[in-house]
Amino acid sequence: MPSRVNIRRILAEAMHRNLPDFLPMLEEKHGYWFRRPPVGHGLLYNVVLVCHAVKPPCLSADVYAGVLSMWDRQYGRHLLQRSTGLPNLRLGSQAIPVEESSYPYDGSESGAVTAVSRIVAELGQFAVPWFEEAERSLAEDPLVKCALDWLAKRWRDIPADVADQMDAAFRKANHKPQDVDHPLLNELKAFLRSAGQSLPITPQHRKEISILAIQTLEYAQERKRTSNQFPLEDGRSS
Repeated sequence: MPSRVNIRRILAEAMHRNLPDFLPMLEEKHGYWFRRPPVGHGLLYNVVLVCHAVKPPCLSADVYAGVLSMWDRQYGRHLLQRSTGLPNLRLGSQAIPVEESSYPYDGSESGAVTAVSRIVAELGQFAVPWFEEAERSLAEDPLVKCALDWLAKRWRDIPADVADQMDAAFRKANHKPQDVDHPLLNELKAFLRSAGQSLPITPQHRKEISILAIQTLEYAQERKRTSNQFPLEDGRSS
């Protein structure tokens, strides 16, 4: 029966054999999660999520690269985090035929092994270069550099619950961005808008400023609560 196929074991063995840097996140539910922490002086976590459906038996695979250690399962591409389906990477498009969006198998263990092997092979062929390109893009982005420079300079003044405070401000404003009153968020957005006037950035970058500011403060809270250190460009910490 399809329900008796041990997808977790098959997938864990295949990932360990082919992509050993991606460690299983056993505490996470609703799928099989694997994560690679930032490499070297990089800032991005790389996450793989594989989900299993029994009727009809099939697998799906998504990938995430971002400064936050956990993916919220929302698709999209922003300056500090991005996510997409593995088939989208294979086909090079965000709009793909529905029949291409999953990895069906016949319900047997051998069929599951074949489907998992295909997923892991595609992760190596398409996702690993995508992770690497995401890290390069972040390192080279002038607006991101401004946000991180601001964060480094303001680090000691940022409260450990800054993202929680920001969420409360959004709720108070009924999630209307123009009504949100949060001093650090407002300060960072104003700084990025001012800096953007003299930077070689695209119109799309300018549209990203508010999201960049929010995600920068979310990143700050995670760093505050884990290591309370901010990594600098030369690999040292604040």
